[in-house]
Amino acid sequence: VVEPMLLALPMAPGPEVSAAAALSCFSFFALEHQGDFDVRWLRDGATRAIFAPWRDRLEARGVEIRDGARAEEFGLSGDAGRVESVRVRTAGGGG
Repeated sequence: VVEPMLLALPMAPGPEVSAAAALSCFSFFALEHQGDFDVRWLRDGATRAIFAPWRDRLEARGVEIRDGARAEEFGLSGDAGRVESVRVRTAGGGG
């Protein structure tokens, strides 16, 4: 969904752009300037249509979501095939 927009921006190839940078660009260029784009927009908004179902699925699998926390380190499985843990820093500075 966002890849064509990222390719049009002079940042970096899509796979090299961090999620934070991509969402920031998406928010600024697309959501705040909808009239400048010839695209179809979500009727329910991104939170309800994309992020809420994603969050529900992650939580159903046992993932704990910490709003406002910054991921600082990922613990990978022995074969590095999946993330087993995430060390976070919350707004208050703790993990």
